[in-house]
Amino acid sequence: MKAKIFSIIVVLILVVFRFSNAQEIRFIDNGGIIFETGTWEEVLKTAKEKDKPIFVDAYTVWCGPCKWMTANVFPTEDAGNFYNGHFINYKLDMEKGEGVDFAKKYEVRSYPSYLFFNSEGELIHRSTGSKPVEAFIEDGENALNPDRALYSLKAKYDDGDRSDELLYEYAYALRNADLKNTQEVAKEYLETQSDDDLLSEKNWKFIEKLVYDINSHAFKYLEANSEKFSEKYGANDVYKKIGSAKLQYYMAEKNWKSYSEVAFKILDNDKVNDAGFLNEVAWTFYENVDDTGLLEKALNWAKRSIEIEEDYYNTDTYAALLYKLGRYDEALEAAEYAIEVAKKTDMNYSGTEQLIEMINEKK
Repeated sequence: MKAKIFSIIVVLILVVFRFSNAQEIRFIDNGGIIFETGTWEEVLKTAKEKDKPIFVDAYTVWCGPCKWMTANVFPTEDAGNFYNGHFINYKLDMEKGEGVDFAKKYEVRSYPSYLFFNSEGELIHRSTGSKPVEAFIEDGENALNPDRALYSLKAKYDDGDRSDELLYEYAYALRNADLKNTQEVAKEYLETQSDDDLLSEKNWKFIEKLVYDINSHAFKYLEANSEKFSEKYGANDVYKKIGSAKLQYYMAEKNWKSYSEVAFKILDNDKVNDAGFLNEVAWTFYENVDDTGLLEKALNWAKRSIEIEEDYYNTDTYAALLYKLGRYDEALEAAEYAIEVAKKTDMNYSGTEQLIEMINEKK
């Protein structure tokens, strides 16, 4: 009997040993980020014991960009090497268990959000959104750098530092974290720059990414000197920036007349040939415009978007516009094709299925 019990124990030990090694091999082979299990308190304890900062992936189960990061970025060797080497990593659902209070405490409002804490559990940096591996690693590097970590920059700003270097880095950090006072700090930075300085590559990139106030001096300077900017940085990007800022402004105002005028000016002269931008404007027309002539324009933009780079989104937009124009047979054919495109790229096409039901009701 003792021999049998001893044999069972040996087998269990071997199973556990093999499982542990299998887990270790899986992590090594995968090369991705290893996330801790357990409670937030347990993670904090581990961080203190190992004297390492914490990275938290704050997600929800319905968030598409969260799923994309989990499938395409977290498992990569580069992400794993960096984050496993520098952080204790933890995933937390913001709508379940302790994630609900966590989201309230740290004001998590967009998903995915990435929160970085020091080993004592103090929030030092944050960012949001799906992004390529390189940009995601840059988030972690910024968290480790006091000259770029959001809350280190905020402390300096709150203490009265208004140097152009501080304002530049702080504005970028706020934007990356999707926080409200980005535009205020961006404006403060640009006020430190002369008009000639605004034409520099550094400031063009800053304007392109951070300036959306069409009444600001920087934006008006960009628009007045669009040809100069275009010569240096390309007409497509410059006119896309001017157009997108104005379109966002008029969309917020629900001023569809001005929205349409800007769209025609920017998109009808072929200065902008960006598939995503064309599709975005065409879809906005589908959702908000009923005028047949305007919808025909939008249909042409959707078609141009497909010609530049076909994907599920622009094929679906094309089908939806045909439906709204009453061209139901063409709309049905286009919607069925959009679903084929979606299947090839593993996209959720439930919206197109609903469109097909709407089309069939009209036929």
